[in-house]
Amino acid sequence: MNNTNNSQHITFVVFGGTGDLTKKKLVPAFAQLLREHTLTADSVIIGIARGDFTHDSYKALLLDSAKTNEEKDSIRKANILFYKADSSERGALNELKSLIDGAEKTASHQRIFYLATSYTLFPDIVDNLVQSKLNKHAHGVKIVFEKPFGSDLKSAKKIERKLHAVFDESQMYRIDHYLGKETVQNILTLKFANPVIESLFTKEHVSKIEITADEQADVGTRLGYYNGVGAIKDMIQSHLLQVAALTLMQSPKNLDAESIRDAKVEVLKKLKLAPTSQQLIGTYKSFAAELKASELPDHKTETFARLIFNCEMPKWKGVPIVIQTGKKLHKKFGQVVVHFKNKKAVGETDTAHGLQHVHHNKLVIDIHPTEDIKLYFNMRRRGSNVHLDYEPLDFCGECKYGPNTMDGYKRMISDVILGDKTLFPRTDEVLASWRVIAPLDKVKSQIRHIIYPDHSDAEKLL
Repeated sequence: MNNTNNSQHITFVVFGGTGDLTKKKLVPAFAQLLREHTLTADSVIIGIARGDFTHDSYKALLLDSAKTNEEKDSIRKANILFYKADSSERGALNELKSLIDGAEKTASHQRIFYLATSYTLFPDIVDNLVQSKLNKHAHGVKIVFEKPFGSDLKSAKKIERKLHAVFDESQMYRIDHYLGKETVQNILTLKFANPVIESLFTKEHVSKIEITADEQADVGTRLGYYNGVGAIKDMIQSHLLQVAALTLMQSPKNLDAESIRDAKVEVLKKLKLAPTSQQLIGTYKSFAAELKASELPDHKTETFARLIFNCEMPKWKGVPIVIQTGKKLHKKFGQVVVHFKNKKAVGETDTAHGLQHVHHNKLVIDIHPTEDIKLYFNMRRRGSNVHLDYEPLDFCGECKYGPNTMDGYKRMISDVILGDKTLFPRTDEVLASWRVIAPLDKVKSQIRHIIYPDHSDAEKLL
């Protein structure tokens, strides 16, 4: 689709310009935005890193990471520059302003600084932006942060104080790419545009909610970061608590960004961990060997977590919220499952009506590999008056829109450009998420910790 009405003159500065995230996620996003004209042809992309690149060799690096001919063609035409700097060193950006000023072909460029770096560098980069007088610009400055946002509540608060001393909250965008996934976004529409569904999202009708994000891959190149961080801080604190907040939130006053974020914060403030005896963490078997091969210490890091939460909002009190994620499991998939109550136990015969093998109704929102939504019903088996089949009413996203219609990063960068903050966690959301898992620091050693075979079936770990 050609979004010429939304075309923007942008100077996009990427810290961590040679990293995996830039090459794997930002390059295809930039290519699509250029192709759709959300980014104008005279927009500027500047990569910042410590490596020795010229403008041409840096552009060649990005071209090599482009996957399709369409992507390569867009990147080849783009105005791409390189600036060498160690962003942690004071004065590292002293020459960046002159590079930007010389590259901008119009006076109307909006400037976006994208920090695809460790959160430990955020304060140093902000200091350097201030020193180089790049924190202000007549046509606006926005700053984008990749997760994780801190390593715990204390560090997150410290970073927030530093950032807010320089930038207003309206200028800050905290990327959580999970929120860019189509079916995650569709949770709000599914609930609030369909009264029959919304009316069922209460403790009177729901027995349990499960949110899952399992992965087949191991930790891979992120081993140095992941060791000591683990599945809970890497996935649950950010991505999956955001999905939980969308699933549990009350109907907002309206669907503007602030009302939605207010409603999510209300949920996060009411989420509490269930007793320690109900929690489970684990580590895949070959993780220890990976640490040893990389000469890293063993911090007893969990690569799997199945945490149970309770939500103290009146409409959800007593409904367990089960959040699960893990590495090196049998298959990669993500979904939200809302289990509805039934007067009969699963598999029980309804003696009053003579119906056999009654199942609970459930709503399944698939996040990966498909983007489908299914509502499971008991249906009479053809040719029988008593036997039931368990069948879905199915919305197939791929059937209607095709596969991978929009990458999450492309959607979120587009929203940054256009100033739509709906999908970006606000500072109080980030801090509320850290508060939810903070009690684990004291009790984690008491949680059952298993060592599971590589590529295990997650269901068999329970």
